[in-house]
Amino acid sequence: MKVQRVRAIAAIEADRGKVALRYGPLVYNIEKADVQDIAKVLPPDAPLTTEWRGDLLGGVTVIKGTFADGSPMVAIPNYARMNREPTPAPTPPAPVVAANPATPGTKPVQPPAVSVVWINERTS
Repeated sequence: MKVQRVRAIAAIEADRGKVALRYGPLVYNIEKADVQDIAKVLPPDAPLTTEWRGDLLGGVTVIKGTFADGSPMVAIPNYARMNREPTPAPTPPAPVVAANPATPGTKPVQPPAVSVVWINERTS
């Protein structure tokens, strides 16, 4: 098997210029827990390799590559995401902010992402 890049369709603005990684039937995530900036760009021609990590999450195959700035990228299977840092105490859901006529499209504040499937493949 080889690592495959699954590109988002351009019709969905939020996913434009992004790519997901797949190895066999599994989709992969990149996480801040691997001490990497999940907003970095993965060049479209960056070589991607796999490596068995028996010491990680009970044993998983990771995908390794290099971001455009030369820093290492590690992706883990989606099913194993968000299992390495202590889970914060449950908090009540954020209140929904009603749309204000003076500020159309007001939305509730979302917590920062710590794990993503869609990786930036280009800057614009």
